[in-house]
Amino acid sequence: MGFRLLKISQERHDIVLSDIRNGSEPEMRFYIMVAVSTMIACFGLITNSTAVIIGAMLVAPLMTPIFGIGLALIRSDKELFGKALKAEIAGVAAAVAMGIILGLVSPTFQPTPEMLARTQPQLFDLLVAVFSGFAGAYALMDEKISPALPGVAIATAIVPPLANTGLCFSVGEYGAGVGSFLLFFANFLSILLVASAAFWIFGMGDDYTRMDRKVVVRRFGLPIICFLLVAAFLTKTLYDISRDQSLLTEIEETLQQEFSTYRGQGASLDRVRYHSEDDVVYVLADIHAPSTFSPTQVSGIERKLSENLEQNTKLIIRSMAVQEITALDSSVHLAAQQLDGSFVSEAPHPLVRQAKVADSIIRNELTKSIGYHLDHVKVFNINDTPTFLASIHGLSVPHPESIAEMETLLRKKLELPEIRLVISFIETNYYDSSGIVRLAFSGLEPNYPAEAKTVIEKGIAIIREELAAIQDLFISGENYNMIDDTLYVLVDTVGPAQPSPQDVARIEKKAVNTTGVPIKFHVHSQPATVITAAGHEPYRDVSRAGFLRQLPTAQTAVRKILDASGM
Repeated sequence: MGFRLLKISQERHDIVLSDIRNGSEPEMRFYIMVAVSTMIACFGLITNSTAVIIGAMLVAPLMTPIFGIGLALIRSDKELFGKALKAEIAGVAAAVAMGIILGLVSPTFQPTPEMLARTQPQLFDLLVAVFSGFAGAYALMDEKISPALPGVAIATAIVPPLANTGLCFSVGEYGAGVGSFLLFFANFLSILLVASAAFWIFGMGDDYTRMDRKVVVRRFGLPIICFLLVAAFLTKTLYDISRDQSLLTEIEETLQQEFSTYRGQGASLDRVRYHSEDDVVYVLADIHAPSTFSPTQVSGIERKLSENLEQNTKLIIRSMAVQEITALDSSVHLAAQQLDGSFVSEAPHPLVRQAKVADSIIRNELTKSIGYHLDHVKVFNINDTPTFLASIHGLSVPHPESIAEMETLLRKKLELPEIRLVISFIETNYYDSSGIVRLAFSGLEPNYPAEAKTVIEKGIAIIREELAAIQDLFISGENYNMIDDTLYVLVDTVGPAQPSPQDVARIEKKAVNTTGVPIKFHVHSQPATVITAAGHEPYRDVSRAGFLRQLPTAQTAVRKILDASGM
């Protein structure tokens, strides 16, 4: 009898009953709203727009027939039960069919997070539907809180799972489609049972005191059994998701630890995806790192994963090149950003810290010279001696004295008595119309007065003329610069012959006498020639002539290779 205190007034009773009867009528306006809400939901799912999906939930009419079925079971109203059941079944079929049609006629679309989120229902979805069903029924009966019904419609999400079912079926993803339909069915059962209980508690039955055990079993036995079966299945799904999350956490923790220690590279994990098949865990890890990992390193991490997971694991690393550059005296490592905007500052692994310090010192020292660039620094131990391998490219090979100075700075900064710095160097060359540009003898932006230009042209002309007179000697480049009224000249030559110091002195003297300015003349000689029946020729000229001869066929062959390889 305590429930009588919750009994609503006769006036409100009649209004609720009328509203549910009208909303459960399988009329044209009902199907129009089903079609419109399904289309809106499909577009929201395809475009991954949460706002559009919410709009579909607000206009969807499928929740009212569920209330109608529940109320009909409470009241033993066969007419209302028939109409509401017909409306719900037809609405569900129409929503799924509309999703299939839109999926077939729309351009090719990729699965979105909004779609994937509705393919694996779990126990939490069932609980949401339970509370939403009660809230919806309660809001109907209390006119003071009835404006909350739109929020209930958003929470229950009846149409989006059906729309997702149709979209999945349209592209042949039947397993995902069944999962989406199961989400709808779980919501349907939850709303039906909880709303029915709410209607009974609030006295919406003709004689709610006669709802004994036999009546409940007869009218609600099948829905209750289905609800329990679905709840058991979703509980198992929740367990599987929790197990998968635990496995993912173990994978991420192992990878984070391994990436932070390998050779001081300090790689950061961006994203992990995995798939289990035939007792093998396949892991794809997206990382940010200064340099790529070698197959040997990947094999070592793969073995560590197999040990920690106690399963055979296959690892693929997708590496994106990044560099973290800090101030000269800083070794701060900011791992992630928290919700309040602050960064989580972690103490890096000792090798990572050493690599960061070395990167900062070497990069700073290279800025004191022209044309050097540091790519990355790796750290490893050889015979218990920390060894730093710095990959550098530049215009000239680093001098041993410069390397020794950087070693001294590293020892002092890292407080290590013994270290070794090794440079991996790639030479970078500039070329212009005169050949290779050697910055030690040439300015990239020469700006000489007209009088100086005349002097330079005379001096260079004499040097060319004299060198050309030497048999089997070919000029491959010229570099010159006027500094403090002295003309410095370096000529690159190739060929089996080379000028003697006496030739250089003679040519220099002749150029000085002709121009009237001091000249310092140098020759850089290399034996880069090709021997033919006609004699010696520079390899550069022979190579160019050969390339021009086969240019049409070479272009076609190279293009085929590039197109086939995707390069």
